[in-house]
Parts: sequence; structure tokens; C-alpha cells
Amino acid sequence: LRSLLLTPLALLPQLPAESSEQTLLAFDATTLSAWLAAEAVKQNSLWDRFKPLLKELIAAMSAAWFFTPGLAAQVLDNNRFVLRFAAVLLDAPDPDIDHEVLLSLAFCCINAPDSDKSIMAS
Repeated sequence: LRSLLLTPLALLPQLPAESSEQTLLAFDATTLSAWLAAEAVKQNSLWDRFKPLLKELIAAMSAAWFFTPGLAAQVLDNNRFVLRFAAVLLDAPDPDIDHEVLLSLAFCCINAPDSDKSIMAS
């Protein structure tokens, strides 16, 4: 599971900017990451088991989105699972989760200068 989630996030900056491959890989990786986060916060046993991986995912996702401007600037709907991942973990009752990084990640998606915010109008 660790390789399945972290490897695609590490590959994103190496793919052609704003390519369909980058967009699809980002969407798939963040979908699975958001699902894992949502499931883990529901059960203490899952939280204890996956907390180290979730912390790695925060770092990997943040690095990819901060240093690959096309990811943050894509249509907001494409970043919905990045935002879901951040929202779920911001609500997690654990002081070890880096809220500042999660907030910065969400802000990066919402406030990217070239981002299409059309979904926000609906």
C-alpha cells in the first residue's frame, strides 16, 4: 500500500507538466490517499496502523503540489481529493498531524493563480 500511494506522488513532478498522464496519476493517487485517511480516522486500530503512512503522504503530496505548479493550478475539481485528504486529516484528533502543511496544501489548490475555480460557483 505504501508503494502504491507514495510512488505515484513521487513521479508526478517528473511527468510532462499538465499532461493527461500527470493529471490521471495525481487524481488516482489522491483518491486512494483520501479514502485511506477517511477510513483510518473512523477506527483507532486503523489510525494507529496507518498514521506513519498518512504522515508520509502529507509530505509527499505537499512536495508534489508545492513544486509542480500545474498540479495546484488544474481545474479545482481535479484537486477535490487533495482537499478531501486535507480536510479529513485536519479533523483528526491527533497533535502529530501537521496542520500547517495541510492548510498550506489546501490553500495552494484553492488559491493557485491559474486555477479554474468554476466548480466553486456551483
